[in-house]
Amino acid sequence: MFKILKISALFLIFGFADQYANTDQQLPQQQKLNGIYEYVYPYNSSDTLENHYLQFEKGKIFYYGTSDDFDMAREGYEVGFFSVEIPFVDYYQNTINFSVGVSESDMYKKPITPSKNEGNNTLWGMSLTHNSINYQGEIKDNGNTIVISSEGIDDRTFVKIK
Repeated sequence: MFKILKISALFLIFGFADQYANTDQQLPQQQKLNGIYEYVYPYNSSDTLENHYLQFEKGKIFYYGTSDDFDMAREGYEVGFFSVEIPFVDYYQNTINFSVGVSESDMYKKPITPSKNEGNNTLWGMSLTHNSINYQGEIKDNGNTIVISSEGIDDRTFVKIK
């Protein structure tokens, strides 16, 4: 009986150790994602950059984007910019799913990026059509690229920049 317990204990110890071995292929995707990922907006102007960013830092995830995702169409006014923490992310193998929620008080007139958050940035002051959006994505290139999409939005390829 004691031998069976000993063998069972060894199996459990080595089984768990093997399961959590630090090889890149065995790490869950959320552990591979770190740093800053950038989507370059294809219609940037010389005056305004409307790039989007995903920032994975210290167990938290932030999304930096524009009001276009929360508005039916931009007509006669400038785009708004925001940065919000993503409260919950669902990972499964090489997929990532999350929702971004914003309010008018999250939207500012000047771009906000992981490295640029101007102190004199004023509120955007426009209304949004809706306040949340769900994104579905695929993690590629060993965690160096994330492609996300959502209903009514073209695919966005985020590439790790830092």
